[in-house]
Formats: sequence, C-alpha cells, structure tokens
Amino acid sequence: MKKNLCRSIIYLTLLLTALALSGCPGKETQTARDNLVRAEAMVEAAEITNGDAAAPQAMAKARSELARATTYFEVEPKTGRLSNNLKINSQLKEQALANSINAQENARRALLTINGQATDIAPAPESNHNVAELQNACTEKLENSATELKSCRDQISLIQVPTTAEAVKLAPEPSIYDGLQAALLASMGPELNEMDASIQTGSLSIRFGEHNGLFSRDSAEITPEARQALESFFPRFTEIIMNPEFKERIKEVRVEGHTSSYYHNAENDGDKYYLNLLLSQKRAAKVIGVLMSQPSLRDNRWLQTRLYAAGMSSSSPVLNADGTENYEKSRRIEFRIITSD
Repeated sequence: MKKNLCRSIIYLTLLLTALALSGCPGKETQTARDNLVRAEAMVEAAEITNGDAAAPQAMAKARSELARATTYFEVEPKTGRLSNNLKINSQLKEQALANSINAQENARRALLTINGQATDIAPAPESNHNVAELQNACTEKLENSATELKSCRDQISLIQVPTTAEAVKLAPEPSIYDGLQAALLASMGPELNEMDASIQTGSLSIRFGEHNGLFSRDSAEITPEARQALESFFPRFTEIIMNPEFKERIKEVRVEGHTSSYYHNAENDGDKYYLNLLLSQKRAAKVIGVLMSQPSLRDNRWLQTRLYAAGMSSSSPVLNADGTENYEKSRRIEFRIITSD
C-alpha cells in the first residue's frame, strides 16, 4: 500500500503543480526559466515511476525537448544552477518556453499512461491530507525559484521504483513497437554489426558509429567508409518502415547527431555544450543530405514529411561500466523512429 500511495502522490503532485503554476506572473525570461524547472521535475518524476516502460515515445520526446530548452540558458559557474539569463539574446526565450512546455506535455502523457495502467491503485482515505501537503510544498518551492529544484527532487527520490513483478504488470501491451523491431532485426540484424551499427534495447533506434568514427574530428564531413555503410543501410531501412503494416503509424524518423562532452578550445562547459550542439546538428543534417540524394529516395515525399535532423550535443553520452563517459562511443548518429502508439 505504501508503494501504491507513493505512486499516486507523485502523479497527483506533478499534475496539480503544472496546473497551479501555469499562470505564474512575472517577466518573460522568468516564465521561461520556471517552465524549464517544471519540465525537469516532471520528466524526472516520469522516469522514476517507470515512464520509459509505459510510454517510451513520450519519454523520448520529453527528453529531447528538455535538452533543447536547457541549451538556451546560462549556468552559474560556482553552483551549476540556472541563472536568470538566456544565452545569446533574449529573443530565444520564446523558443526555450516552447520546448519546455512540449517537454512538460510529453512527460504528462507518460504520467497519464502510468496512471491509466494502474487504475487499481488508489491512496488510502487517510492519505488525502498528506497528498495536499506534499503538493503545496512542492508548488511553493517551484514558484519561489529554480534553485529550489533540488528540494523537489529530494522528495521525488523517496518514491520507490516498482519491483520487477510490478514493472511487468505495468508494461504496455504489444504494439507497432514490437512488430517493427522484430522486422528490423529479422531483415538487418546480422549485417548491422558489419556496418558498425546496432538496434538499441528499449527503443526503436539504430545507432551508428559506436566503434569507428563516422566523421572527421570536429567536422561534419562523413568518412568514405561511413558513407558506404549508410548508403547501404538506408534504402533497406526505408523499405521496412514504409511497409503498409507500419507506414501510417510512423510519425517521425529522426536522425540524431550526438557528440561527447569534449570540444577543443572551448573555455567552459557551457561553450562546449553549445558548440557541440551546432556540430551535432550539422552532422545530422549532412547525413540526411547524403541519404536523400540517392536516386531511389530523392523524390520520396513520405520520407520528406517525416525525416528531420536533431542535434543532441552531449545530452545523452554513452557511459563506461564505471559510470564515466566513453568519449569515442558518444560520438555517433542514431536513427530513431517515433510512432503514434
């Protein structure tokens, strides 16, 4: 009952907090920053309550939007907290706000999915007072300042992650995800290793370049070997996803550029992240340009309306077994399929 209560508390807390803060007054920059803080808290809560199993697509979208919003803000060097300032110029506040709101919406979808899959979970009557107290406390902290996010995270961290048996119970029903992953594995699985590629567990994503670099260092120029592998892979990949069984249920085919957290001649971590953001976007766009120049794909309107480049900078590094960053493996390209399920 305690686990059930905790899960219900976090669901109610985050939804009520979002509603309570949606009309916060103040300067536009402050509004953008507060929405970013709220988005961080909601994404973290969805992660803790098993959102990746319940709604993997919504979680992936939430993290992507959150990563983009974060890049627009400056960070205080001493504390690592967000400052009141936006990078480059104040016009970016509108884009930062839009990304933060999108992240909140997708995290909210994940939370609603979790709640919908556990309709038999309900807090005990005597817990109503505790729910209100927790919600009010977290709301007050978010309203006061982004620097209070740690306190909210501390409260969220008290929630216990579901046991393996509970995770199985909450797992989503088979969907396009299962059929599409099986089709990709059956058709391309044996050859992906030869291309220095692999299908990632837990997502409809194919990763390239984990062992051999796709690009020249600090450049968006694709190496000849990588170009050959990508040109061999993509037409077959396209044939699979355009199968009538999957085609109408695929919303996006995202080409993600990922970098390590290193960047030569950068003065600080903020500069490294921003410069890598630009580099990763150029690399993702370069891959699309090369692939779509192939005669068999050049006039493919379906792909043109769904394929886009996403520079992810160093927001999702590949880690070693000891938790440190693996710089070489972090420099990669991923083809991520976003479905309507």
